[in-house]
Amino acid sequence: AAKKKAEEAAALKSQVKELQEAFEAAGAGSVEAAQSDGELKAQVAELQAQVESAEAKAAAAASPVPMGANDAEVAELREHVAELEEALRAAEDTAAGAPVGGSGDGSSQLAEEAAALRAQVAELQAQVESAEAKAAAAASAAPMGANDAEVAELREHVAELEEALRAAEDTAAGAPAGGSGDGSSQLAEEAAALRAQVAELQAQVESAEAKGEVLQRAESAALVTEEVAALRAQVHELEAALKAETQRPVAEAKGDVAEGNTAADFQAEIEKLREEKHALLETFNTNKKKLMAASRKKIEESASQVQEAQQHVSARTAQAEAAEAQLQEVERQRDTLREQVTAFKEQFPAIEQEVAELSEAKAEAEALAARLQEEVQEERHATAPLRHQVESLRGELETLHGEMFTSQEGLLGVAPGEGDPDDPEQLKRHVRQLQGEAKLMMTQLGEEQAKVSAFRLQMEEMGYGGGAGVQSADTAALQAEAAELRASNEQLKTDMENIKKRFMAAAKKKQQEYMDKVKEVGGGEAHGQIPGSYGS
Repeated sequence: AAKKKAEEAAALKSQVKELQEAFEAAGAGSVEAAQSDGELKAQVAELQAQVESAEAKAAAAASPVPMGANDAEVAELREHVAELEEALRAAEDTAAGAPVGGSGDGSSQLAEEAAALRAQVAELQAQVESAEAKAAAAASAAPMGANDAEVAELREHVAELEEALRAAEDTAAGAPAGGSGDGSSQLAEEAAALRAQVAELQAQVESAEAKGEVLQRAESAALVTEEVAALRAQVHELEAALKAETQRPVAEAKGDVAEGNTAADFQAEIEKLREEKHALLETFNTNKKKLMAASRKKIEESASQVQEAQQHVSARTAQAEAAEAQLQEVERQRDTLREQVTAFKEQFPAIEQEVAELSEAKAEAEALAARLQEEVQEERHATAPLRHQVESLRGELETLHGEMFTSQEGLLGVAPGEGDPDDPEQLKRHVRQLQGEAKLMMTQLGEEQAKVSAFRLQMEEMGYGGGAGVQSADTAALQAEAAELRASNEQLKTDMENIKKRFMAAAKKKQQEYMDKVKEVGGGEAHGQIPGSYGS
């Protein structure tokens, strides 16, 4: 039991230590999985899942859009961007080398268009470099192949830039020689303003992404990625709409100049674009607020989960300390028991010797009890005839006593027709015979009493009398039987004494009566002759 407690305490300590290290490492973005063992396997697995969730959220916060799986494709996109820059420079050179007789406003517009496209290409390159930096920062925690969406987005942006470049080249190639200077200048200004709005929106998106990197610690990467992708899609829609609206007035301007459209028409178109821009800005701001609120909620939930996990770890630490204290108590009890066992082993030989002595004493006591029982049986057999004789004598004495008080023949002990009942000598002989028999009976009773006394003394010397010694059931039975024999002998002795007293009293009484009769009949002292009339 002590060994099991030690193993459980060690397992608890190891698990608590691993969980604490995992929670500390979760803030830095790297976590080692905790090993679960023993009866706390389910709880440790649950905490490990929370740690892994925190790790994933930290990795998502470090890189909202994971990068690092398509480095080769990103490099290819960078080469493509470089080619686009060369094409833009060529378009700029083409615009710079336009015919002298052409419209000055048209050339200025093409130059601004080329500059805007160059700025967008530079911005795209900056985004690619930022994505590479994020991929390098989150390479340890981000899963491979997770930046496919970003690469697709970059491809789409490159395609849009290519389309804008082709439109710029077409515009440069097909610019009218004598167009309306005011209309072209106004369209160029409007295009520049729209590009500035797009740049502002992109800056807001980047600011929101930067704030998201700060607020999205311990937040679900999937939600942030979807929201950012939605914002980027809106920005791309704005860019596409801007490019379409920028190219459409330039293309329509060629026909509008010939058809004689007024500046009011262009102004209405510009107002319409401004309204669309404001609507897009409101949508963007609404989505940004929703994203911020969701981010804060997720952060609060994650903080609450981390706090609960820390409390759980604290509880497990307390349990480990309690288990350790219990283990120490068990070890102390084990040492105490070990000391007791050692002391018992030291005393064991003496105990064995004492047990052996007790066994020998028990065997001797059993042998003595058996011997005493045999002796009691022998005494019982030996005294059986004596008891029978005493009973027989008692019966005879009772019969004699009855005869002495019922008839003269019974008193004299002479049956009718046998001897002379008037003979005093015969009466004396009979009395002496009875006295001899009584004396013999008393002698036999004395011998029996002496035997019983000797037997009782022998039992007392052996430790089975007077309450001394340890008496077994057999010994107690023998003592009870001996007591019964003693009581029987005492009763026999008492009966004999009573018979003797009654007999002697009756004999004296009859003798006195006989003497009185003799005096009355003979008129004097009797001289040994009993008159015959007495017998009749």
